[in-house]
Amino acid sequence: MHSSNGVFIPVYPSLRPTELFAAPSEHWKHVFPFNRSSGLWTFSGRVALHAGIQRLGLPPQSTILFPSYFEGAEINTLLASGFKLRFYHVDRNFHAALEDIEKRLDDDISALYIIHYFGIPQRLAPILALCRRHGIALIEDCALSLFSSDHDIPLGASGDMALFSVYKTLPVPHGGFLVSKMGFPNVALHKPPSRSTFFQTADLLVQHIKTQAPGRMLLERLWTTTENLRRTLAKTTVVSGSTEWDPRLLCYSASPIVGRLIQAVKPAEIVRRRRNNFTFLLSMLADTGAPAITELSQGVCPLFFPLLVNERAQFRQALSARGIGSVSFWSKNHSACPEPFVSAAARWRQQLVEIPIHQQLHEEHMERIGHTCAELLNKPCYRTT
Repeated sequence: MHSSNGVFIPVYPSLRPTELFAAPSEHWKHVFPFNRSSGLWTFSGRVALHAGIQRLGLPPQSTILFPSYFEGAEINTLLASGFKLRFYHVDRNFHAALEDIEKRLDDDISALYIIHYFGIPQRLAPILALCRRHGIALIEDCALSLFSSDHDIPLGASGDMALFSVYKTLPVPHGGFLVSKMGFPNVALHKPPSRSTFFQTADLLVQHIKTQAPGRMLLERLWTTTENLRRTLAKTTVVSGSTEWDPRLLCYSASPIVGRLIQAVKPAEIVRRRRNNFTFLLSMLADTGAPAITELSQGVCPLFFPLLVNERAQFRQALSARGIGSVSFWSKNHSACPEPFVSAAARWRQQLVEIPIHQQLHEEHMERIGHTCAELLNKPCYRTT
């Protein structure tokens, strides 16, 4: 559904047809993480995790310290790789609770797993000191943090390994990336099925067409009509972005089309635009009390603008009715996570809504998003404070 006063604003950047024929460029190869000789393209972030964990040399069946707020695919990947998990708390600012981590350390712990949420860096200096002090490996989950830095240090450059989900930031059909200080993992990854690449590339193109005024209503009707068919086709192949565990993914690299599509990428411009869009929304919505993150440190490349709202499903429907996309990340807990960690993350799982701020959005888009969110948050049913 779309509002009458504006075209659809997708939560992720879409693929312009011209980008299929972008002039060759290797500029992106000089930017972290793609400039690392030990880097490896994979189908997705969880494939990067699975490939990298094999190379770390951790003791079999040892325990990895893991945060209480997570997607779940990472847990499945680590469990399938033969490791045990012990959870630690994350504070209200999405920072790993270091004192809690210290309490949970023992001789069975082989690694600390941290997640840089929404591109916001964990406190790397004390985390690195803790890992060195106890002789454990550091795994950086940068799935939400491509091109983000802790001031001058790129996220993912400090740990013993780091994983990225490139397709969450850039308009590519799939793509994960692994950086490991142990070098290339001894795994053989294969080109993904053509059906998968075609299916998800077509979806990116359709999302772009939906942002254009001419013909968008016809496309919307066609897309709705074919929804069941597309879901059936998706089940016959592998897809990125699914929260369901699919071991078929683990043997695939990224398609060559991914490298072609990111030739036009300008990382510095992406960081600048995302930061500007985030700051713009914060200036409009700070007084509502809904923003879950209220400042950006130097170097941060935010993935979304997270809001805390009541009646989340209804709030997202209201945004959609006004032509604005959104997502609600990580709504489900995992059976491996015990209490009290489930309760500690419950508010985020129930109330977080991620609002688009990506690099293809300009001031007029952000004004529309900001005014719409402000209007909705003025209703008592959506306010959390």
